[in-house]
Amino acid sequence: LLSRANVDAIQGYFIARPQNLETIVAGSNSLTRQQYIRLLHQEPVITISNIMEKSFSHISLDQRLYDAKVKFENQEQCYLVVFDNNKCFGILTENAMSAALSPYVDTDAEQKRDLATLDKRVHQVMDKEFPSVTSSDPVSCLNAIFLKQPNTILVVYAPDSKRCVGIVTIKELLRCKLIEADEEVDA
Repeated sequence: LLSRANVDAIQGYFIARPQNLETIVAGSNSLTRQQYIRLLHQEPVITISNIMEKSFSHISLDQRLYDAKVKFENQEQCYLVVFDNNKCFGILTENAMSAALSPYVDTDAEQKRDLATLDKRVHQVMDKEFPSVTSSDPVSCLNAIFLKQPNTILVVYAPDSKRCVGIVTIKELLRCKLIEADEEVDA
């Protein structure tokens, strides 16, 4: 109870003379240092699994850019996770797709090569290099990543495998920071 209340010292010789944990453990026959530490209250660490998006827009490696174009038109996100068999192979951004397409797509001046470009497969245009984290990593590790690249999309893997379990963008990190700030104000 005292450690949960963040009491780390008690004044008065009625209880005992001031002692450090090593002295207490040395005088105890029943508990080891590790057991005492486990008894102390510790604030839970917020991990990436607490804030990540578990449902995200995705597309498979062999789908056509035309399919990606339709998905981009029907959603708010400007990225698709290229995903097959629970594994992430890359990220396709709307900007990368647009760069691959001619500026004439969907205009009267559209040419055969533009249509051929839309027939390309997603894996030909996607970004194969992308940052990743595991769902058990602490949220605090995200700060440095998003300071360097605020628009990045982080792929979240299960800690024990290369199985993709979610994504994190700066939006999720900021939402977490706002919740933390509200909790501090309430306290």
